[in-house]
Amino acid sequence: MEEKKTPKVSVIVLTYNQEDTIGEALDSILAQETPFPYEIVVSDDCSYDSTARICRDYADFYPDKIRFRQTPSNLGLVKHYYDTLKLCRGEYIADCAGDDRWTDPLKLFKEAELLDRHPEVTLVHTDWHWLDATTGKRTPGNPDAAADAALKGIVPAGKLVGELLCRQGKPLVHSCTAMYRRADGLEAYERYPELFQADWLPCEDLQLMCALAAKGEVAFIPDSTLDYRTGGDTVSGSKDLAKSFDFTLATLRLRLRIAEALGIPREIFQKGIDGMTSYLFGISFIENYHARRDKLLSFCSEEGIDVPVKERILMKLQGIGLLRAPIAAARRRAHHL
Repeated sequence: MEEKKTPKVSVIVLTYNQEDTIGEALDSILAQETPFPYEIVVSDDCSYDSTARICRDYADFYPDKIRFRQTPSNLGLVKHYYDTLKLCRGEYIADCAGDDRWTDPLKLFKEAELLDRHPEVTLVHTDWHWLDATTGKRTPGNPDAAADAALKGIVPAGKLVGELLCRQGKPLVHSCTAMYRRADGLEAYERYPELFQADWLPCEDLQLMCALAAKGEVAFIPDSTLDYRTGGDTVSGSKDLAKSFDFTLATLRLRLRIAEALGIPREIFQKGIDGMTSYLFGISFIENYHARRDKLLSFCSEEGIDVPVKERILMKLQGIGLLRAPIAAARRRAHHL
């Protein structure tokens, strides 16, 4: 029997109720062509469909490539990710979500080779595509990548953090296209417990990408390596406006904590703060979420965020009943989208 070698790269695959897509995700990782050994660390967070069984079957069929674990209880995304990171053995870490797929069989090779040549680079990422789960249509994730200064070759340490905090709607660095050094990821986890270990955290990737971008250079490879599946109802892209409000508010809070931890002046990403605040007020008006609007006002007061004049005027008009018809029309449009 061939002796097992220490993997150069560990690929993290987190799963939760993804029985329809996990096989395609794992097949796309197994299709990687590399001159070095890599492992796939699959962890299921107590799925109640057949996801765990499918993953176990893959691990049984590819025992030298796939390591599978089932969490004893549901951990939630953030704890699940970093608990799994601690199990990885590779020098480098890559991610692939259980409902996405890699499209370039040389993804791992290209990124690992770049990290080998550039020890000053802490994070490398690539271009990607949206994949409509309903129609199968693929569209560029970064249609303006060629003109985007943040997606040019290698960006100096610290220069990308403000952009990461400011961008909304789509990720500047998609974590499932990225690769980073395991030692750097674990160092960030231990150094900033408020960003990686707090119970309220809404996501696992933004704080990691920012910490890595603050520590070292960030490299971009213009090849598309990922199909990012959309069309379902996820926490970050929920059709439920109440859930969307709660997630966005938590994400805004996280961005402010990241800036504090990394010493990033607020004015560098003020445009992002304004945009998210305006979006949150818009949802609260459309859906008439009094409790959430009060929570947002309290949050703005605590964080020193100025409530725009437009929102103040709208609150007064809504209070005297002059916005019933416009709000009803806006609500119909929002639920139609």
